[in-house]
Amino acid sequence: MELPDSVTADGDFRPGLPEVLDDYGFWHLDRKLLTLTLSADSPSGYEYEIDLERFVSSGEMLDFIMQIASKSWATPEIIGTFVMALNDIFYPQANLCTWGQELRIKNIKSFLRKQLKS
Repeated sequence: MELPDSVTADGDFRPGLPEVLDDYGFWHLDRKLLTLTLSADSPSGYEYEIDLERFVSSGEMLDFIMQIASKSWATPEIIGTFVMALNDIFYPQANLCTWGQELRIKNIKSFLRKQLKS
C-alpha cells in the first residue's frame, strides 16, 4: 500500500504526537534498549520485557496485545496501561493502520529513535 503524506517511506511519524512517558502504570520504557518492561511489583510478580522493535505492523501489535490479555496475571490496569504506552510510542492510527489500511514501519529502529528522541 502507498503511504499517506503524513508517513514517510522510512517510517517517520506525524507531528503533534502525545508526550511519551517513561512509566505507564507497572510498565517502564527503556529508551536506550527500546523495550517496555512490566515491573516485578505488578500482579504478575516478575519482570516481563517486550522488545518494541517487534511492532512493525498493526497485526503484530494486536497479536501481542492479545497475548498479554490472555495471561493469568493480566489485569485491566496492566492491559490498559500497556495499550496507552503503545499508543503514545507508535501513534498506530497514523503509522500502522491509517483509515483501516495496514501499514508497515520499514525502519523500526530509526522510527523508535526519532519518536523517543534517544
